[in-house]
Amino acid sequence: AVDSLGNPIPNASVNVIMRSHAFDFGTAIRAAQILNDHPDDQTYRQKLTDLDGRGNGFNLGVIEYALQWEPWEGEIDLGYSQEQIISAVDWLRDQEMGLRGHALIWPRWSSLPDDIIANQHNPEYVRQRMNNRITEALTHPGLAGKFEEWDVLNEPRFNTDIASIFAGQPGYTTGEEIYAELYNKAAEVDPNVKLALNEYNVLNEAGMFIGVQQHMHQILTSLDNNGAKLDRIGLQTHMAYPFTPPERVYELLDEFAVYDKELRITEFEILIEDEVKAGQYMHDFLTILYSHPAATGIVLWNFWDGSHWDGNAPLFRQDWSLKPSGSAFIDLVYNRWWTDEAGTTDAAGNFSVRGYTG
Repeated sequence: AVDSLGNPIPNASVNVIMRSHAFDFGTAIRAAQILNDHPDDQTYRQKLTDLDGRGNGFNLGVIEYALQWEPWEGEIDLGYSQEQIISAVDWLRDQEMGLRGHALIWPRWSSLPDDIIANQHNPEYVRQRMNNRITEALTHPGLAGKFEEWDVLNEPRFNTDIASIFAGQPGYTTGEEIYAELYNKAAEVDPNVKLALNEYNVLNEAGMFIGVQQHMHQILTSLDNNGAKLDRIGLQTHMAYPFTPPERVYELLDEFAVYDKELRITEFEILIEDEVKAGQYMHDFLTILYSHPAATGIVLWNFWDGSHWDGNAPLFRQDWSLKPSGSAFIDLVYNRWWTDEAGTTDAAGNFSVRGYTG
């Protein structure tokens, strides 16, 4: 602490208070709750920015469906125009939330536009159409520069329809080689956005989906060998019985940290009826994740039962009462892992504290 002339101030009272986490604690968000104005929608928006009653909320958000290829182009009607979706994006940014884009390419027939399916025997057409999709999403005036990251690929380990189009073509073996081209196209269009891969069942089933993990390594190795720009590895983690023990979670995080990418939990939920056990697992999972050096964030797959695909969200029941898992989340994120320290400077005007990174 110094005065206006730069002289140290001894015995000064100092408060060091965190404003927000550097680690991302986020949630998936339904566009309807941002655009509509029913009482529950108002509560939903209020909770996004104030979970702990002190004005601290999520610092990252991802719109669940509206930015995916088919809804964005109007082949699936979610009831909102592109302009309305953009207004939801802007509202979230106004709340100082970072944003994930989900997703540029979901490589399965049921999530691809009809013309891709009609031209599946024309690899050049499909390549150009995917490049155009990436370019349009990253340069659209209402979207460009507003996202800190995009999922370039969603669930490529389980959805191989795009790879099958290119398999055996000149220059391609498995067809997965096309993935590196998509990442590099995204990096060419917007070199500033973080590029992610999003996959499920890597951490699930007690961590014993060995075939899934091996194929995930195959995809990541192919991306690396083909010079793809990949910044973040997204692990969804829709958790049900049997839970993956925290020790096994840490082992798997270690296993995927070898690629020197940020590790992100992108779609976290606990799909059991026993709320007490869910609360215990929320505490343990968050703790082991937050402790890992390569982990940089977690996104809940929505947070309120009334806006959750299975009616069993991680934080709030339908009536907005807090679940044990919600209590665990709030206590860890905004109390135990929150820097709020006071003290007095020494004779040289210095005060030091060990705090959480904000």
